[in-house]
Amino acid sequence: MPASKALTDLFLAFLVLCCLPLSTPILLLNYVYVLIFPLYPVHKRLRRTPGFKSRKILITGVDTRYGLRLARAFHQTGHVVVGAYYEPGPLLNHVRFSNAVSRFYRLASETRGRREASYVANLLNIVEREHADLWIDCFQSADPSVEARTREAVQEKTNCKCFALRAGNVPYLASRDAFLKYLENQGYTVPESYQVTSRAEIHNVLGKARGTRRYLLESLEPNGVRANMARTKLPSRTVSQTYDAISRISITNTTPWKLERDVNGLENISTSAIVVRGSVKLFVASRTIRPGCYQVLEPTSALSRSMLRFVQTFARKEGSEFTTHLGVDFCVDEQPTESGVVQTILPVQVSIHAQPALQSMVGMNGSIALSRAYLSIFAPAESKAEKKMTRPVSQIIQQQPQTDDVALPQNKIIGVYCIGQDLTHFLFEPLAELVAFRNGLTYFLRQLTELLGHLVFWKDDTYDFRDPLPFWWSYQICLPLRLLMTNSLMTNPSNIQHATITNGEKHT
Repeated sequence: MPASKALTDLFLAFLVLCCLPLSTPILLLNYVYVLIFPLYPVHKRLRRTPGFKSRKILITGVDTRYGLRLARAFHQTGHVVVGAYYEPGPLLNHVRFSNAVSRFYRLASETRGRREASYVANLLNIVEREHADLWIDCFQSADPSVEARTREAVQEKTNCKCFALRAGNVPYLASRDAFLKYLENQGYTVPESYQVTSRAEIHNVLGKARGTRRYLLESLEPNGVRANMARTKLPSRTVSQTYDAISRISITNTTPWKLERDVNGLENISTSAIVVRGSVKLFVASRTIRPGCYQVLEPTSALSRSMLRFVQTFARKEGSEFTTHLGVDFCVDEQPTESGVVQTILPVQVSIHAQPALQSMVGMNGSIALSRAYLSIFAPAESKAEKKMTRPVSQIIQQQPQTDDVALPQNKIIGVYCIGQDLTHFLFEPLAELVAFRNGLTYFLRQLTELLGHLVFWKDDTYDFRDPLPFWWSYQICLPLRLLMTNSLMTNPSNIQHATITNGEKHT
């Protein structure tokens, strides 16, 4: 570790620890207020409601930001949550102190050759031990093939439902290139991509674009796998520079190159959906300001609804066995016309992991929407005959998915942020630049105003007024200790492929 990095970590740890005398009384006051003015216990009332069935939910990756939010949502709506996650070393994870999780299972490292088999076997063990009704995976780096095989094993040997991808969908959802190729074969509009075998083909594509679009040129191995990540942007500033750049490449029929449209300069919008049996149950569109910071797109906007229809159509075509988290990133291509500007959405990326932007479903209404979306997996599947009898003729002809039954974010918040990242980005870094005379006071005040706006109008991704201890533990205990630990303990090991399950531990 460089000396400057070590000094920075020590300073941050000291700064955080200095906040303990202030944050601890605030935490106690928070709990005193909750005890004096308790929120009406909806989850207890629901459990006493005739006909209500409390489910036991197993969440792997419950230590992720969204995993904790989901645990709170199920707890608030009357269900029991069991959590499993990786807990490195002796440091207790912040989610262990949440009142939303009734029991914990620590995930431990395993040798590479035994990871998958051990994970599947131990997950089966925890499902059977806890009699779990539903398993939801919230790991951000889960291997789709492992998740799919785990789903098959759990559903074959237990009665537990699995909110996970099936093996048949993995090949075209595991990578960006495979996803876009699959969409193109299905008739969707995707960013242009060509496999060129001559310089003439490159010039032909550039000539048709007439300078209105930019492209990326990269080499491929004969089998179509990328040989290197060096990319050439085309066209260059001048025609002569473009010809010179193309003349330098070695291209033949046996050494093809990939020419694809450069979408980096276009507006990018991320979407997150909960899909159950081919039906979108919940949908969020957002702009990623930076990792951990998401600005929610207006749910009623034309862009948001257009993306929702795209995701609905895709999910519906995948059939009744398609159940997964589905995140599709779009770029917005604007083309001027005589009557105005035409916006076209183009899919550019896919993810089947639980998306952090789903945390924008806030409050009790958000908790109800989240739990309903996942628990719809227990609803009886509608038969083809019933669909044929109940669907209006116009709907059969148009084949347009309906949007009325999809849960969308409320307009209570603008976005989701991480207080730790925001303090660094909007306070510490601008302050350091101000002291070093790299930026002026106006810039510092503008960044500070942005920070205050997030604190007032946005939602932190960890803090919950009724469950504040995980937030306090994460920043006041875990953060300084992690900063003081060695590099080996500072790495993020939250990977489903490394996980096996040890003993269950009762929440106290």
